[in-house]
Amino acid sequence: DDLLNARSAAGRALLTGGVLLVLLGFAHGAYYAAAYLYQHEARDYNLLSGMSSSATTQNSAGVNQALAGYGQLQGEKAVNIAAHAHVIEFGILAMILGFFQPYVSLSDGWKKRWALVLLAGSALLPICVLLELKYGLLAGGVADIGGLLVIIAMLAMWIGILRYTGELDAGLAVGGGLAAKVTDTGARNRSKRLLIAGGIALACVGMTYGLWYAVFAEHQALDAIGASLASSFSAAAQRDTAAVESSLLQYREAKYRYDRQVDVHGHWVGLALLLVILGIAADRVAFSERLTYLLSMSILLGATLFPTGVLLQTWSHDSLPRAIAITGAGLAILGLAGLTAGFSRSEAMPRE
Repeated sequence: DDLLNARSAAGRALLTGGVLLVLLGFAHGAYYAAAYLYQHEARDYNLLSGMSSSATTQNSAGVNQALAGYGQLQGEKAVNIAAHAHVIEFGILAMILGFFQPYVSLSDGWKKRWALVLLAGSALLPICVLLELKYGLLAGGVADIGGLLVIIAMLAMWIGILRYTGELDAGLAVGGGLAAKVTDTGARNRSKRLLIAGGIALACVGMTYGLWYAVFAEHQALDAIGASLASSFSAAAQRDTAAVESSLLQYREAKYRYDRQVDVHGHWVGLALLLVILGIAADRVAFSERLTYLLSMSILLGATLFPTGVLLQTWSHDSLPRAIAITGAGLAILGLAGLTAGFSRSEAMPRE
């Protein structure tokens, strides 16, 4: 409990900044819902209706105009959804990081600097994502810089955790207080470090992939989806059945890859946050340390393999990528089920 009670400058900055980011995300979501959500839904229906009508009357110009409007609408919806989701996720991440700053074995000055770097990047990315419709690639490039700042700050904290030697759990003075003495400090610390360090490493991988995807692949994927959809409607307007089928097959393949690439990014980061939370709570698992460590390893392996298997499906439709994803999901579920039982027990098993 002393871990959660610590009030270092870095921890206060991360908790305060994290709550503020979540507040901004909620405020933006409320504003978007009130001002644009229903309007966008109506435009979506009207544009699709216009495409169908133009295709029926063989009006290629009408189809192209409706498709252009539909693409613009999807862009507006995408940047608002992305900004809303990212600012809240970064806020939650900052709050979680604020709880375990005593485990980051860096000087107080550097911990505070890295906390401020992370908060700056967390605010810069969603704000610039919103500005992409107005300023284009310039705003997108600045948003990518914000993401890079978050990754660098998290890597610095990850290094600090790897340097941690267990002084907090061993009962040494921390932040003016005395941590409670635990009999299995070294062993229990293994599970904590595995989950927290593994979670941050996984978050860095997920964010790095998201950064790479935004810079080198996202626009190309969206262009391929839009072009194949446009071709299918244009071919339908010209009554070219073969071209319609070919274009729709291209659309299905492009959408298949796009959905999995987005899912990989979201799952890696989401599972990383879960690992860090479980690491903070590892002392409350009422199992032997050996069993707790095995369950923690199962979750970490599952959290790594599941998104990896999904990502491999973008290159191959064979059974192996699906098997990897299924194995990862199974390991994560098994580990979570075990920790659920451990948290529910009133008394701990004997330590080993």
